[in-house]
Amino acid sequence: MSFKNLLHWSYWINQPWPAEGLVFKVLVVIFLALVLGGFLALIFSQRQLPAPQKKLLQRLTSYGVYMGLAGLIWLGFRQEQVALLGSRFWMLIWAVVFVRWSQQILKYIIWRLPEVKKEQAAKAAKERYL
Repeated sequence: MSFKNLLHWSYWINQPWPAEGLVFKVLVVIFLALVLGGFLALIFSQRQLPAPQKKLLQRLTSYGVYMGLAGLIWLGFRQEQVALLGSRFWMLIWAVVFVRWSQQILKYIIWRLPEVKKEQAAKAAKERYL
């Protein structure tokens, strides 16, 4: 494959060959791992946890399940060589959404979660004296 192909719109629209061998196995493992991770986050979110952690697990649930199923559906369309729905540009869109959603989750973990914990600690200290 030449990287010059990435600059042509016909590369993104044309129907790719079905994935075979290691590429197919890696894609299936990635998408199934996302779905499994989403279901594990759903199971753990059913426990008695503080609200911020429960919200994080709910975000991870939707992230894993939706991204994994969307990837598996796209891979199925690609393997069956369905016109337009199996095109490469869907994988590009999937990758952009994957990165953006990952950024939102990391932003919540890095910035918002510590703020919420500080707010809860301050509120608990205030309630202790009231």
